[in-house]
Amino acid sequence: MYWTFYDQNQMIDDKNLDTVIMTMQALVDVIIPRSPELAREFGIIQYYGGLDEYVDEYMVLTLQNQYFPLAAFVVDILDTVAYLRETEEDRDYQQSHRFFEASEELRLEALGFIREYAKESENIPPILADSADMLMNIYSMLIRFPMMGFYSEWSGYGSTRLYPPSERVLQYRPVSWEQIDYPGPSNGYHALRSSESIYFNIE
Repeated sequence: MYWTFYDQNQMIDDKNLDTVIMTMQALVDVIIPRSPELAREFGIIQYYGGLDEYVDEYMVLTLQNQYFPLAAFVVDILDTVAYLRETEEDRDYQQSHRFFEASEELRLEALGFIREYAKESENIPPILADSADMLMNIYSMLIRFPMMGFYSEWSGYGSTRLYPPSERVLQYRPVSWEQIDYPGPSNGYHALRSSESIYFNIE
């Protein structure tokens, strides 16, 4: 289903799609988790997290749609950093260490490691040296994209969300919009802005 508008060969061959999906689910779940405490205080609508809004699918598609497909590369980075955090050994990459199998605490620590490596390039361990130039961009994507997927209209596309963008149809209001009481898109907003620009120019 992810290949509705992406070719199979855009996914790195040696990275299993199931692994990519489980890694994105683990990432999304630690950044935008379900919130039972908020639900008890503010109502059931505040319970839902990123996985309820299919943000893991948004992550796979968005990472694959960069200048070059990044999903499998990001999985390698996350697995490597989780391995480093767990073992504190800068050796060859250990395939047995998987980000999606790590505890929530370890996943958060792994993200923190990427941020620190990106800020202080001289501290980047040799095992990540080949990825040094990409670490800040990767970290930004890992924090930004889940939020964009959660608060955008993504989940509202419902059964059409994996279609090409021109074929998606907004079927309902996303849960995230209800959580923050977002009124939704305003038809004519661009026209209003144009009108104001014209008026300003006349003045």
